[in-house]
Amino acid sequence: MPKAPGFKIIILIFIIFIISIILYSVWYFQIEKITTHELKSIQNSLLNKNIELTWEETIESGFPYRIEKKLNNVNLKFNNTQFSTKILKIIYQPWNKKHIIFLIPNDINILNVKKKITIHTSKLLASLTIDKFSKGRISIVSDKIIFNFKNNIYDFRKIEMHIKTNKTDDLQFAILMEKLSLPPAFIKENTINKFYINGDVLKYKNFDTNNYLDWFSKEGGIQIEDLKLDVNETNIIGNGFFSLD
Repeated sequence: MPKAPGFKIIILIFIIFIISIILYSVWYFQIEKITTHELKSIQNSLLNKNIELTWEETIESGFPYRIEKKLNNVNLKFNNTQFSTKILKIIYQPWNKKHIIFLIPNDINILNVKKKITIHTSKLLASLTIDKFSKGRISIVSDKIIFNFKNNIYDFRKIEMHIKTNKTDDLQFAILMEKLSLPPAFIKENTINKFYINGDVLKYKNFDTNNYLDWFSKEGGIQIEDLKLDVNETNIIGNGFFSLD
């Protein structure tokens, strides 16, 4: 008795399915190796600029939907300043490694000589996208960021920050915050209800972490295109330029 044609189709589909899984797995782990190499390249590139990035352990997961690298006890040092956090997660999409997501689910500590700042975050999330022209766009969001500095509390709510490179040597930026609570200052109730700023960092490629004052005075600066504040039901609007003589 001849076999039903449907059975052959099922066998063929099964074989194609198995081959597809094998090919996808090989491709996935090749991409994972590339992302590991790129992370090491970033570490070496920063070191050439006297910025030291280290971590104690890398835990990889996410198969088959994403490539996730969990870095434990991360430290970033440059000049006399050190940034540290317990966990940094880096997430890649296998089909688009030009889009990278960073997640910090814990506190960030900043130590400079005798000064210490602790940043309490509500899952700080950042996204880096690089287009086909090698132009980058970074977006950073968090529901809450609290700075603890010299026993003073700086409370920032609903934060968005967007940074974009362009064809020139300038860096475009925009920052939006829905509410800021500050230590006793010149404003009533120490609260800014809305804050928005956008502009350009001029000639950012020439910025030198070892000599940033020279960059500020001779080459670069910050061009503020739009500044908006809502303080005690008073709207403040302005623009300007920040540099050093």
